Amino acid sequence: MVEGGKTPLLPRDELTAMGYSVLLYTNAAMQGTILGTRTVLIGLRGAGSLAPVMDRLAPWAERQRLVRRAEYEELERRYTA
Repeated sequence: MVEGGKTPLLPRDELTAMGYSVLLYTNAAMQGTILGTRTVLIGLRGAGSLAPVMDRLAPWAERQRLVRRAEYEELERRYTA
């Protein structure tokens, strides 16, 4: 299912009723990322700060979790002098 593609974006219930058991939304995350990035950068450019777009940012702890920061810190402790 690709927004802007040839296939109509039907609800899951309708697609299931038609016999589909697997649905792929292959570009949804990328398209959301593009819109989110654009929104944050336009807000930053306009205001000169992140204040008006703070609600569009993932919390710092979530960012650290996603990039596995604690695991890399442990590797650094283990393998550096």
